[in-house]
Parts: sequence; C-alpha cells; structure tokens
Amino acid sequence: MNAAIEFEREFDLSLAKIASNPERFPHVDARHQFYLMQNFPFQIIYRHLPSEVHVVAVAHTSRKPDY
Repeated sequence: MNAAIEFEREFDLSLAKIASNPERFPHVDARHQFYLMQNFPFQIIYRHLPSEVHVVAVAHTSRKPDY
C-alpha cells in the first residue's frame, strides 16, 4: 500500500482514539498531551478543551526534541 495512504489511514484512526478519550494519553506539559502513532515515527500533540480537542502539531519523533 502507498505510504501516504497508510499514513492518512493511521492518522485518522489516531484522531478517533484521541477523540474517544482525550484524557487517556500522556501530558507533554500542563496544557498539551500527545499520542504516539503506532506505525509511523510521529506524535500528535493536542490540547484538550472542555468541548473540543485541538491538534497543535504532528511532530516527527526524531526531530527537534522538546518541540
């Protein structure tokens, strides 16, 4: 399967997991949490607000530590 298509599929599944229980995943700092994608070296950094979840970044895990 094309890597871009597989990335998009996993990204969509990752967003669904975050949306279903945003408090479940570890904190980066006081305001941000992250979800580590399973098959790609990326983490989704997000902010959980009372009525929504904001994705702040999709960061490669080997680039810019402490991004």
